[in-house]
Amino acid sequence: DKYRLAYLNQCFLSYYFQSGMNRDKVLFQGHTGRFSSVDFRPILMSLFDYDPLQFPFNWENFERNGAPVCTWSISGDSLFINSITLMQGLNFDQDNNYKYEVGLDEIFKTERVVDNRVFAFWMSGEHIVEYGEETTNSIGMNEFRLERHQRILLDSGRIVQSVWTPSSFDADTQQAHSIDCDPQNVFRCDHWGVR
Repeated sequence: DKYRLAYLNQCFLSYYFQSGMNRDKVLFQGHTGRFSSVDFRPILMSLFDYDPLQFPFNWENFERNGAPVCTWSISGDSLFINSITLMQGLNFDQDNNYKYEVGLDEIFKTERVVDNRVFAFWMSGEHIVEYGEETTNSIGMNEFRLERHQRILLDSGRIVQSVWTPSSFDADTQQAHSIDCDPQNVFRCDHWGVR
């Protein structure tokens, strides 16, 4: 019982550590990006209302557990999930951690898996995809050199709006300009986030 509790604690710590260490990849027209995240919760967890206890491979699953890291793809106006990897371990060096592949049909109903991917029917809201390149800094740590953002607005897996911005763009500090639209004082705010 003591060993099981110790192992459960290790899996619990590993899950939350790995949740903050990895970013999901996004494939789009031959480019590889990654979802930008500020709250360190795996994006796949939105399928489970961000409740890890609903996720079948959480720390209570002693056979296979870990934080989900996914590869997504944008095709046409739709977002798909292509693969799921469980990350486990407490090392900052990702090469010394454990990775376990999970079949899409282990989480989704078989009929949802088409051409080895699943349409992201549950994804809604605004998301930011960062595009750039992975580099190694002077002390051997991986770094991501950001080149540009793609801001997408999703409605049940469909992209209803997409805006490209340079890496220097900051929506929080970008000054908004409004201009007269007609003589009746109707205004248009020239800011992509609230247009």
